[in-house]
Amino acid sequence: MDTDIFIGLVFLVLLSVILCLFYIILSRKKSGKCFGDYSQFKSIGKGGMATIYCAKNKILKRIVVVKVMDSGLMKDKDLVYKFLKEGENLQRINERFPDSPVVKVLEYSHPSSTGPYFIAMEYLSGINLLQAIKSGNIPSLKGQIFILKEVARALHASHSLGILHRDISPDNIIINQNKVTLIDFGIAKQEFSEYRTLHGALVGKPFYMSPEHSAGKMVDDKTDIYSLGAIWFYMLERRPIYDSPNIIDILKMHQECPIPEITASIPQDIMLFIRQMLHKTPSARPDAREVVSRMEYFLSREDLN
Repeated sequence: MDTDIFIGLVFLVLLSVILCLFYIILSRKKSGKCFGDYSQFKSIGKGGMATIYCAKNKILKRIVVVKVMDSGLMKDKDLVYKFLKEGENLQRINERFPDSPVVKVLEYSHPSSTGPYFIAMEYLSGINLLQAIKSGNIPSLKGQIFILKEVARALHASHSLGILHRDISPDNIIINQNKVTLIDFGIAKQEFSEYRTLHGALVGKPFYMSPEHSAGKMVDDKTDIYSLGAIWFYMLERRPIYDSPNIIDILKMHQECPIPEITASIPQDIMLFIRQMLHKTPSARPDAREVVSRMEYFLSREDLN
């Protein structure tokens, strides 16, 4: 074989090996496998700013969830702050109210670090409420009340610290037998303020947005209560409180349309309480503590057994 051809073949082989190694290293970095205490990463979801992984914590020797901020956003300090705020909010709630049904945070990056930025949380088995509803496994009225009571307990804890969830929806409620957990405080606010993102766009899920939220107005803790009422309506009627192919129309319906009639066969006082939760005026809605109290009362009643 000609010497030049042989050298050329060797060069191509070495180049191929180098490219393969580079690809493997790059893939590991993208999947977050470079984290010191975490390994065996497996992508399980994608959010607006982050990819969500299942991973094994080598110190705790258990599976956890790690939310990793997209590398393309890490240079934006405002977005980094917003992303890591979820970890800070969860830590505050967990420390002050350790028994509240709010997902537990394990650790999160410090804003001054160079990245990658991440939030590590407990892994929750079970399914979310949206999956349960869509699969036809809609809880009984008593089961619905129990779920809503637990979410209201979580909201009472966060609201007591001035933290609004702002994205109460069935897919953020995890159910595992008799355990209910509220997750995803990614767009939570630590103060009562205008419900907008950094770039002025509304955030949240239109089916469950309060009138003030959908109008882009100032919001307080009652915005979460309206969303909870919209979830209850969905469970009872098997449909969203307002629906349209056009998202803008849905937002306007929350603001302008009367509360639809509830056709499900439920006690009158429960129906009236749902309508109170869905009141267009925030101050007319109950707070989270009152929701918990009323749910406990409903669960104690013999006519629901």
